Amino acid sequence: KKSLNMKAQLMIVLMAGILSGCHSQDTKTTSKPVCPNTTCPNEKPEGGLFESAPCSADFCDCSFGVPYLLTCESPLVFDETAQVCNWCYNMCDKCPDCAGCKK
Repeated sequence: KKSLNMKAQLMIVLMAGILSGCHSQDTKTTSKPVCPNTTCPNEKPEGGLFESAPCSADFCDCSFGVPYLLTCESPLVFDETAQVCNWCYNMCDKCPDCAGCKK
């Protein structure tokens, strides 16, 4: 009976240690940059992708109403119509200063 009581006490001490460890964990989240002066059109998980400016590598990925700032790899720019990062010479109507566009 003494052994059973000792096991119960040990179990209580272990559980208390585990529970206190769970509460003391660091719960900081990493914040992502957001697009300035941009309002998402809805609160959906996948609210859409939107250019931040014409012929720019930066674009906004709306998620739950938050416009997160993303950037295409250089030298690509965001093509809002196709919803992809694209070469500027494929978007001469929006990127007239692109070196690949005839002037």
